[in-house]
Amino acid sequence: MTRRFHFRPGTILSSLAAALLLTSNSPSQTTGTDPSPASPAMVELAYAPEDGSMFEITETFERVTDMPGQDPITDLRTRVSRMLVTCTDEGYTNSVTVVSQSLTRNGSEVASPVNAALRNLVLTYNLSKDGTMTGIAGYGQLPEAMKGRFAAQVAATMARMLNVDALQRRDEEAYGSLYEGLIGSTVTVGEISVSAAAQPLPLGGSAAVYSVSTSEMETDGPLVLRQLFSTDPESLANEFETVAVPALQEAATQGMVTTMLPEDHVSAAVSGRASTVIDPAGLLVGSREVSMTFELGMGNPDDTASPNMVRITETSRFEAAKVETEMMVEQTPQQ
Repeated sequence: MTRRFHFRPGTILSSLAAALLLTSNSPSQTTGTDPSPASPAMVELAYAPEDGSMFEITETFERVTDMPGQDPITDLRTRVSRMLVTCTDEGYTNSVTVVSQSLTRNGSEVASPVNAALRNLVLTYNLSKDGTMTGIAGYGQLPEAMKGRFAAQVAATMARMLNVDALQRRDEEAYGSLYEGLIGSTVTVGEISVSAAAQPLPLGGSAAVYSVSTSEMETDGPLVLRQLFSTDPESLANEFETVAVPALQEAATQGMVTTMLPEDHVSAAVSGRASTVIDPAGLLVGSREVSMTFELGMGNPDDTASPNMVRITETSRFEAAKVETEMMVEQTPQQ
């Protein structure tokens, strides 16, 4: 049984560790971006990478924090990696070589021993035949990598501070939060669907976020998945002729989705959008961008004074480009 596609706003901002390779089981049914109600274009998504395929992957995560009386702070994390897919009897092993990882604040690089140690680290993503993550190997090499890059005493100190399990768990959760909504799902091109989920807030707590998902696909073109989300169901419904506020509220009720704010939060408003472009011919998610804005009212709920408004915008971007074997070998970084 296939599942209808939808993103969960609570996990939409996930960094990626490998390219999502999809195959359409019925591409010939797609005739345009406005299929007729009697014969909608159905696209079934399945994890089906080609053995030996290679990709260069660029991931960025940007956070802009704007607090009262202070200049905005922009943090940007960038990771470039190369991935080799190998089919096995159990499923797949995606070998990911970290080419570089960096962090900047307001344009200036932030020194990070962990980022330096990650360079050239090879991680192995073990997947089942349907693309489900079964485990990640490779982060255990970090302490040894630090020994080769830093003085012995410094490396030993950093190794004690390093939480390898947390790094691995973060990647596993990021992979699962993205792929579980796509693998094995069915997209009805042109269909509009609504959902609701609890979105974690940057400073703690969560907010009930309503979302509307759409898709479009032109003949011989890419499949584009889009989503808008907001804590304000009325403003969200106004973006679509066929979406009603009660339908959004019912989605939250059925999912028992509520807002839970920390004691120092007076209010929280969330809005954003996501776009994923899938090239069925290349069996590849070529790009993905997710942007969310959080407007947080900080203060004492019992205080009559106006709250201090904190605005945080988070944007994640992902791009994957297929490369030839010869090019991959020539550009493999040296230790």
